[in-house]
Amino acid sequence: MSIQYFATTPASMTDYQFDLLARLLGIPSPARAAARAVLIDGAETVAAAQLQGCAAAELTQAMADILAAEVDIRGAFVLHGPNEFRVTVGHHDTHRMPGAVTLAAGQEVRLVAHSTERWIPVRVLSVPAQAGGYYEGVIVEQLVTASRFQFGDRVRFGEDQVMTPDSAARPGVPARLHRRFQGRRPGHGDQ
Repeated sequence: MSIQYFATTPASMTDYQFDLLARLLGIPSPARAAARAVLIDGAETVAAAQLQGCAAAELTQAMADILAAEVDIRGAFVLHGPNEFRVTVGHHDTHRMPGAVTLAAGQEVRLVAHSTERWIPVRVLSVPAQAGGYYEGVIVEQLVTASRFQFGDRVRFGEDQVMTPDSAARPGVPARLHRRFQGRRPGHGDQ
């Protein structure tokens, strides 16, 4: 993700998290105040730099350092386990049997969260050492507001929980939603 993205959208970190990261990184006072204005309050980058009396390049570097540290720390300490994601294929599926897909490190896949029933884009970081083991990945984008699944969180998942781009040809999950969620889909229960 680029700094331009974060400069137009306030970060999801709290004041305390921001202060801790800025202090650990040793960000100087003017750049720290300007970065707070941009990342926490949603101010314009140029206006915040001018108001705090710091160079735009210094502010950009401070924001990049803070955001990179946030993602690194989040990835090191937040790990979502396989029980938080829906199993999307089973032995009754004729389009893809469990174990039929081999994923590679760097590949982007989708997982469906139990809590939101929405898919989450994940980049595979490591593959299991043996068949039937768990893959590890990192969430590359947050698609649901106020979700506990954040950009940079690490995840552990099985092959049978993955929706690959070829799954879009026959979207297995939306067709088999639990009846509790059926009314939430457009065209179902809208009478």
